[in-house]
Parts: sequence; structure tokens; C-alpha cells
Amino acid sequence: MGRGNILTNAGFESAEASWRRLGNHVRSFATTQDSHSGSRSLHLIATGHGDPGANRINQSISGGTADRVVFSGWARWLRGSRFLLMRTTRDLSPVQPPRPAHAFELDMPLNLGTPGLRNTAFVANRGPDILDAKHAPVLPAAGEPITVTARVKDNDGVASVLLYYRSEGDAGFAGTPMTDNGSGNDLIAMDGTFTAAIPGAPGGRMRAFYIEASDGSASTRFPTRLQPSAEGPERTCLVRVGDTATTTRLATYRIWLSNGVIAAFSSRPNLSNELLDCTFVYNDTDVFYNCGVRYRGSPFIRPGSGRDPRNRYAYRIDFNSDQKFRDRLEINLDNTEGGNRGPLQERASYWFYRQMGLQYSTQEFIRPIVNGNSHAGFEDVRKIDGDYIDKWFPYDNAGYLHKIDDYFEYSADGTQHRNLDEGLIYDYRHPLLKETYRWGFEKRSHRENDEWQHLFDFAVALNTPSSSSEYERAIEGVVHPEHFAKVLAIRHAVGDWDSYGYTRGKNNCFYYALPEGKWYLIPWDIDFTLGSGNAANTSLFSITSSEFPEVDQFLKYPKYRQMYLNAFRELVTGPWQTSYGTSNPPTAFDKFLDDAANVLIADGAGDGRRDGIKQFVRDRRAYILTQIPAGR
Repeated sequence: MGRGNILTNAGFESAEASWRRLGNHVRSFATTQDSHSGSRSLHLIATGHGDPGANRINQSISGGTADRVVFSGWARWLRGSRFLLMRTTRDLSPVQPPRPAHAFELDMPLNLGTPGLRNTAFVANRGPDILDAKHAPVLPAAGEPITVTARVKDNDGVASVLLYYRSEGDAGFAGTPMTDNGSGNDLIAMDGTFTAAIPGAPGGRMRAFYIEASDGSASTRFPTRLQPSAEGPERTCLVRVGDTATTTRLATYRIWLSNGVIAAFSSRPNLSNELLDCTFVYNDTDVFYNCGVRYRGSPFIRPGSGRDPRNRYAYRIDFNSDQKFRDRLEINLDNTEGGNRGPLQERASYWFYRQMGLQYSTQEFIRPIVNGNSHAGFEDVRKIDGDYIDKWFPYDNAGYLHKIDDYFEYSADGTQHRNLDEGLIYDYRHPLLKETYRWGFEKRSHRENDEWQHLFDFAVALNTPSSSSEYERAIEGVVHPEHFAKVLAIRHAVGDWDSYGYTRGKNNCFYYALPEGKWYLIPWDIDFTLGSGNAANTSLFSITSSEFPEVDQFLKYPKYRQMYLNAFRELVTGPWQTSYGTSNPPTAFDKFLDDAANVLIADGAGDGRRDGIKQFVRDRRAYILTQIPAGR
């Protein structure tokens, strides 16, 4: 910027002074193990992809203007992603064209392994393997001892196995030997399974334990500790005493959190994507130790900082690769955002996508219980990820997934935000640069590269002027127009203005299917819908054209306008029907909605606005029929 280096402590000689380490970058630390021009460098550790908000490393600099900004620095790749993004921003000020930024591609060694040879992970003797740790009973009553077992093995023999335990809040751990001699709680002698008991404790107490095993010269610990720079480096297995079975027809998801994890949640930005340690219990039978938990959702539902995770929030939980949960590595728990919208309307919206032969997310009503606090009105929602793509595109699953969202810029600490709503625009204010689209159309697959040409080509095609003789060829070269029109039509039918191609540039995904080479619009996060969004008599063409010029011209083009209207006709002459307010027998939609509402009622969660949804479907259908021409 014409002023030399404007960063403070750019070489980290003063450790992390002047720098903010936020979210999933918080484990980064200054080190003397490597350096460039001084004695220190930053060991950058990111447990997930970064963003402009609460998951980055930044510092505040004095303002200024310049025709040219130069990013420079020294970095050496160690593992993981080889891309390092450096960018400038102004707090709470999203703009197009984008402010200066550059993704550096770090050099990687040509020889990344030593097949058959000794490498840096070699140790002459490592400690025993500790496997299949378990506790019983899963839900111990007040005063009831807790039996802990684990398989332990070592080629050099097992010299000792110790169980360490405490109650959360205690300063230190007590230790007791684990035995494999067939005495006490150990069922079979010398079978490799070691056993010990934790004394009973009062109800409501959280017990924590870990196991250490030695072969006489080397030892191991389960679970392992994290880096000292982590928010919660001390990981243990948790057991809550006195939790009782909940009377519910729904699956129960228990989440047990340590005091340290609760404190970490309470002192960090709510948008942090750093996973913290927890124990997860499914249906009071299956126990998953050392899962990762964090809040999930957009900046609109998790602004600020310092929330208590035991309250009613939306969560993401990650599982270990050697113990998947129902064949999944991660789950999204949606609190249906409470208020007057209810937990029924989104699944009802997805039902219409399903009946129209389109992609949709599955949902299951569940009852989460966080450290004894039970919360109603939750769903386990199948997120749009690799498993989703494998299901819907089994022969074209090598493509690129992009999440459509607002473009946000944040305060320096990641607790406040402002947003810019836009579609996939290509014009003089939206040049074909990666930063133009990086955050509004964030990549959710193939993060091993920083390739964006496929999205550039898509933007150019969608923004080809409809007056051009090349318009149809451009559109049909990148999408199946009938599919594109159907997905848009259903979103407008349910009245969810908070979506791409309506009023807001978000709450959908684009998937570029490979090897097919076509783009698909996929629905996601349908919140303002079926009576809680736009009115039943809202125009079918209610689009903010300045934000979605590419969608606006698509729906005004005669050929594609007809496809759009045909989608409404197929909808209202097919699944979009209700007998509400009449003496007619229930329709397929009525039966679906009644079944789901009855599950909620039986769980004491109300009927999920069932009659209001049916009334909207009735009134919206009547309006749509006045808007579509008779016949085809």
C-alpha cells in the first residue's frame, strides 16, 4: 500500500501479540522450532476451513487507500491444505467488487512418504493399544458404581493398566488398577479385557475418567490429550450420574459436557467452528466418547459470544472414524428455530420436493438432552455433504458442491456481521475472480484445490443476455432447465422468501455433477415456509430482480417461463392438495402431515401448526390455479 509492511509483529517475535486466533484456528501458536528471518514463526493449525468471521487469524491495521496491495510472507507446508488465504477487509462492510485477497499455493514435497522405510513417526517402542473402552451401566443411578472395561494389548506384554477418575469440579484424579484376573467385576481372567470400578456418586454429578497403560517402558493414554494451545486440551470420557430414561417415542440424543467445555463455549464467539469434546449417548444404549460438538447455523441464529451450551441451540456433532453414528461421521441437530414456525413445516416442504421427484433432505424428530436438560422440537437433519451427493448422484458424485449463502463481513472478533444478498452475477462489479464468489458460493467439496473455473463458466452462462441468440444454448449447456424451474417453483409455492432466486441469496446449494457436467439447484434450510413466510396470494414471480438478474431473465424467457408454470401445474394437480375445511377424505399430504403431527403431540410438543399449514396449502393452491393458463 506504499507504506511498507503495515502489520505489527509480522514475524511473531513477540509470540502471538497483536494477533487474534479465532475459532478453528485457535490452536495456532508461536514457535521457535522453525523461523525465517528471526527466531520464531507461527505454527498455523486449522481444524477446519476458515471464513471471514470467527474462524481465522487476524489483526487490525490502520486504514488507508491504495491502487495496489502486495501480500508477501514466508510459509512452509507441513500437512493438510496447501492453500493459505490472505485477505483485507473492513469491519462489517461486504462490498463488490471484492477487496484485495490472494490464495497462496504452498509448495509440497514431491516425496510425501517412505513406503517400507522408517519415517518420522517411528518409535522404538510405543505403549500398549487401548481399545473398546466402555462403562456400565450406561445411565448409572445415584450411588451406583460404574464399571469401566477396555481391551489392552502390547507385543511386549502389558505391565499395568490404571483407571483415573474424578467428579467434574474436583481438582485432581484418583487412580485405581484395572485387572484382568477374573476377580471382582472382571468376568474372564487373561482375556485381554481389563476392568475397574468407579465408586458411586450423587445424582447430577458428572464423572470423568481416562485410562493409562504401560508395557514397562512406554505408556499410552486413552483418550489422548490435545495440543496445549487447544481450548479444551484435557479430554476424558464422561458419565453423568442420575440421568433417567425419558418418556418419549423419539430417539434420545444425550450430550455430556465437562465443566471445561462449558467454560470454553461461554467465552468464545458463537460462530466458532472449533469442535469441543463431549460424550454422546444414543437411545440410552450406545455410547460414543470424545465426539466433537459446536453450535451450527448462520450468523443470524448464532451472533455474539458466550452462550451456555446446555440451553436450547442448534448443534453439529462429529464422530470418530472408527465409530460412526448410524453410518455417519457428522450430524446436524436443528432446533427448528422455535418461535411460531414449529418443527413440522420444513419436513412438509421437503415432502413436496420428494413427490415431484427432486432431491430433498431427510429428517427425524429427536429429543436432545444436554447435561440433563431435555429439549423438545428438535430434528436430526441430513445435511448436504458427500453422503448426500453419493445418494442422489451415484454415477456423477465426483463434482463440486457449493453452498449458496449471503456474503458476510464481520467485526474483528467475529461476533457481529453484515450481509450482502446476491445471486450468481457476472458483470463489471462482479468480475471472474475467486474472491467475487468465494463466500457467497463457498466450496464444500474438493477443498484440496482452489479451482473455480467451473463456477466462472456457470456464471457466464446464466448471465448471457436472454436477447442473445446463444442464450438457450448457454443455459442448456449448464443446467437441465426443467429441473431448475421445478426447484424454483416449489420454493415459491411454499412461500419461503429466504432463498436463492426469491428475495435472499442463500439456503440452497449448487452441485456441479461430474462426469455429467451439469449444475443442479438443491434445496436446503426451508425456514419461512407454508404460512410463516410470504402470503398465500404472493406472486409466483416475486423476485428481487436486482439481486437475481440471472434468475429473473430465466423466468421471463418464454420457453423457461412455460417450464416454470408447468411445474406449478404439476404440483397443484398432484401432491399439493388438502381436504382441509371440507368433508372430503384426507389427501396423501393430509395423511403425511397428520402422522408427523401425531408424533409431536405424543411427545408433548404440540401439533407443529398443522392446521395452519393445511390452510396455507389450500389457499395457495386456489391462488396458483388463477395464475397458470388452462391446459399446457
